[in-house]
Amino acid sequence: MRRTPNFVKSFSKVPLIEAIALFIYMWTVRLTSRTRFENDADFVKDLKDEKPIICVFFHSRILMTPLSMTRKYKIKNLFALVSKNRSAVTIARICKWVGAKIIYGSSDKNIVGEKSFTSLRQSIRVLKDKGVLFIAGDGPVGPPFELKEGAFYLAKKTNSVVYPIVISANNKLTLKKTWDKTVLILPFSKIRFKFLDKIDFSNVDKKKTISEIAKETSRKMKIEQDKID
Repeated sequence: MRRTPNFVKSFSKVPLIEAIALFIYMWTVRLTSRTRFENDADFVKDLKDEKPIICVFFHSRILMTPLSMTRKYKIKNLFALVSKNRSAVTIARICKWVGAKIIYGSSDKNIVGEKSFTSLRQSIRVLKDKGVLFIAGDGPVGPPFELKEGAFYLAKKTNSVVYPIVISANNKLTLKKTWDKTVLILPFSKIRFKFLDKIDFSNVDKKKTISEIAKETSRKMKIEQDKID
């Protein structure tokens, strides 16, 4: 008989009120705010064409991403890669409530190592089934604004496209003591989701390594993030 993994047990121990409060906060922000999605034409087309897609965003903007994206695009085959720490399990609850399925793992290079074979296999299966995978690219513990290689490794292996996305709002609070400088978007805000040019490995310079692509994408995302902040 299989033993239940400790992180799954911890899921049930997370106070439900914590997740409910966060969910209510997210809905309040969404219902009282105006959200604009920019440069998303290619993303919409790829969704319609049922291409496998990986959406990469910064960990500090994780709170509004699942709800806003699922409500806007009605993504059916949606998965989120979530780490196993306590706060991430709370986010996992919310992702499930908005229709996303969960893969427990990491976005760092260890996703291709022995300890992450399960999440690797699950992620590959999702993408080969033409799913959409959300990844906080600099998570779960940073450094902030430095994307790990995992998302790009998966994209190359499964012929998926990667969409870097930056998110901001005119009314927000930054939790400066958190490692990622978590951003809380306030009610009655103007929220922006900006899609950067997609990364399609069929068109990428073959001489570029995954590490180089991750660093280049990090740089471009940080520049755009600073612009819309």
